Amino acid sequence: MNIESRIKTLLVDQLGVNISDIKPHSNLINELGADSLDLAEIMISIEQEFKIEIPESRQWRMTTLKTIVNEIEKITGNHK
Repeated sequence: MNIESRIKTLLVDQLGVNISDIKPHSNLINELGADSLDLAEIMISIEQEFKIEIPESRQWRMTTLKTIVNEIEKITGNHK
């Protein structure tokens, strides 16, 4: 399973949305209904899933599926 698929699964589990609702540029708050607690839990889930630590300075950029995937690729060195 690639990074995008793994993130989609996390978002479905955390937010209770349909996987088909998650588009690359869907905003977690405005379009997928996440609140601040959801965002914190999503970051924790991502860190556990990928066995990484996301600096707080990068977390604020992670607002869409695309930006989450990009940041994980930067942190893990798995650039496309």
